[in-house]
Amino acid sequence: MDRTKKKELLMQWKTRHPEMGVISIQSKATGEIFADISKDLQRAFNSHRFQLSAALHSNRRLQELWNEYGEDGFEYKVESILKYGDPDEDQTAKLTAMLDSFLLEHPQAAKLAR
Repeated sequence: MDRTKKKELLMQWKTRHPEMGVISIQSKATGEIFADISKDLQRAFNSHRFQLSAALHSNRRLQELWNEYGEDGFEYKVESILKYGDPDEDQTAKLTAMLDSFLLEHPQAAKLAR
């Protein structure tokens, strides 16, 4: 790959506008829901799957369920997407408010990150 193409691809990556929002992972067997925010929805589930597959996830209950039921024992959802303008602006407060709202609406749900 030539230098110009590399620069172009790097600039595209730096100026991308990733989807942000609230995700959930639900156990099909128990119905337990684990929710979290994500600043890049495209990568969120892959990250959690990797941690769970390597038995390195910080949420012990989710890890126990994963060990018992495996990857196919879960449903993965994007619960809500944050609409935002400036990709350089920190959206953490808005995302946290969205997560809190989701948790109020779903009292059986727990925060994914611990």
